[in-house]
Amino acid sequence: MNIRDYVFPENLYYSPEHLWVKFEKNNTALIGIDNYLQKIGDFDFVELPFEEERYLRGEIFCVMGNDDEEWDEELPIPLSGVILEVNEELEIDPELLNNNCYTLGWLAKIALTNPEEIKYLLHKKNEIKNWIMAEISKHND
Repeated sequence: MNIRDYVFPENLYYSPEHLWVKFEKNNTALIGIDNYLQKIGDFDFVELPFEEERYLRGEIFCVMGNDDEEWDEELPIPLSGVILEVNEELEIDPELLNNNCYTLGWLAKIALTNPEEIKYLLHKKNEIKNWIMAEISKHND
């Protein structure tokens, strides 16, 4: 789905903090940043969580940013879970986030510990569109 200059694949779920979630089998999910967050600037570093760490929904699990421009984003995990795997390629080549946030730029794979938290994510076209339009409006003011 395209909303203005942003792309939001319809098979994904989204958190209000601009992370996407792709549910996989056996109560696992991939997490990454959405196209809106991708466009805030060029990322040149990523600090990923450690495998086997347990997080509650909303806890900071990843930091990314740009050292030259001196800014960073602390990302809260959108669902509670245990980190199964991280995308180590991002630590070598953070440009993957700038170019492929929905494919090669995924952040982590988690084992969900509370699948009912899906209710906090956005998935319906209309709710995603309303959310993004509100974000655009908020940042244009």
